Amino acid sequence: MSDAAIDVLKNGKLNNRLICEILCHENFRRLLLDGEIYVDRIVDMLINDVNALLEVARKKALEKAGGEDVYTRSLEVGQID
Repeated sequence: MSDAAIDVLKNGKLNNRLICEILCHENFRRLLLDGEIYVDRIVDMLINDVNALLEVARKKALEKAGGEDVYTRSLEVGQID
């Protein structure tokens, strides 16, 4: 453990009991992995891909809508079966 981490624990601004509970929790490693995925921007890339696909679907809906209500048509096209 680093000196900075020890200082954080000693300064009393955090609930050390809660930190211990989090560290000992069975899903703590999963939490760290999720944080690493977030920090490494893996999820960000996937969200950008989904947004690009949504934009394509939106353009197709606008083309097909013609005189229809665009918002209603967008909702219909955006539904997942």
